[in-house]
Amino acid sequence: MQERILVISAMENTELDYLKTKLKNSKKVLHRGITFYEGTLYEKEVILCTSGIGLIKASMALTIAIEFYNPMVIINEGLAGGYTKELKTGEIIVGEEAINITSLEYKGIRRNF
Repeated sequence: MQERILVISAMENTELDYLKTKLKNSKKVLHRGITFYEGTLYEKEVILCTSGIGLIKASMALTIAIEFYNPMVIINEGLAGGYTKELKTGEIIVGEEAINITSLEYKGIRRNF
């Protein structure tokens, strides 16, 4: 079985829409109310998904994607835009760690939201 790459985005009209136009042998599939686009990019099997905004929607879409596709790689697209105004559409940010921003405590530091 070929390794699958999942690219998930919260919103429409993002880089994900560009990737949809580049998919070869593209097929739109519905799993449990979530729309997925299956196809290939550069001879790699790729699954694209727009989850909707929010932690619950993202978690639901990701769980369904993992259940149906078992991806080897998961790319969460489009989340860095809120970090700084210097970032431009299409730039790639590679983080060293990730946290749930809704958490009240991280590494012993209490956050107030």
